[in-house]
Amino acid sequence: MKVVICAGTHGNERTGIWLLKKWQRHPEL
Repeated sequence: MKVVICAGTHGNERTGIWLLKKWQRHPEL
């Protein structure tokens, strides 16, 4: 989750959203 927070603070919202969607498909990761 730290990666998403860092990406969000750096203004890279697209990467954060992509990671969230990817994790929603694979919660075990």
